[in-house]
Amino acid sequence: MIRFTGDGRIASTDSDFDSELNEILNLNLSALVDRRKRVLEAFLTAHGRKGPWGPDWIRRWLSKFDDDAAGATLPEFAPVVAYYLRRKLRRAPK
Repeated sequence: MIRFTGDGRIASTDSDFDSELNEILNLNLSALVDRRKRVLEAFLTAHGRKGPWGPDWIRRWLSKFDDDAAGATLPEFAPVVAYYLRRKLRRAPK
């Protein structure tokens, strides 16, 4: 499983894959980590940290950042925001 950590890194629970993420793909270079953090911070600043984080609101924004949206042109580093929104959706009251 791949995940984005709170400090902007990409990590995997599989140690071999995690090593590849860091040593071969170099996905945790400081410039990339910093950019991931800034993209999420910009989203949270623009939309408020405390809401309105209801399930419908999260789904609406997730559709704008989700790579499953057919034919969509996604913003740079969109998977970071999509990952965050998916986690919020799982924890949102039904």
